[in-house]
Amino acid sequence: MFLSKNEAFFELYQFIPETNTFVFDVTIDIYEGLFNKLDPSPFKQRDLLPDLFEYLDQCSNDIPYKYNIILSLNLTNQACDTAREGEVTSGLRTNFRYMVSSISRQISSIYVKALRYVLVSFMGITSAALFDSFLPGNIFADFIKQGLLIGGWVFLWEAFSLVFIQMHDIRINLKKFKRLLSSEIRFTYKQH
Repeated sequence: MFLSKNEAFFELYQFIPETNTFVFDVTIDIYEGLFNKLDPSPFKQRDLLPDLFEYLDQCSNDIPYKYNIILSLNLTNQACDTAREGEVTSGLRTNFRYMVSSISRQISSIYVKALRYVLVSFMGITSAALFDSFLPGNIFADFIKQGLLIGGWVFLWEAFSLVFIQMHDIRINLKKFKRLLSSEIRFTYKQH
């Protein structure tokens, strides 16, 4: 039997109905297992392990944004160390904060680019209209006028495409990382 998309994430992830929250379980041996071993930085600035980053990204894509998230870190070969828990939590939040900041800069850059495209479009279409009224109707003037007109509409379409089509996925990524940034982080310990 196939589950609908709405039912599937209830089967894949633990759900806490009282808080409308899904739990993402991550099992690792030790605290260091969350971070890239090749990055010599302290936990607060260290990059996440690429597989973990991909896992969290995919899990977050599965769950609609109306639900909250708890990131449950299950350590199998580590004793509880509250100082290290704080460092790990800070490191995770730093990674998520960096992604939010990076995506926000990307959005700002796209708006600036779209504004430039609109201005170039306006100049091209206006120039085409001016060519029509000031220059005689010879083949060279018509060629330039049509080029400016077509170029103006192409730039306007590109601005529209940036803001209304391409921006959609970027905004979804921003929502995803804002939700991860605000998620609760829990630690559990299971000794072998």
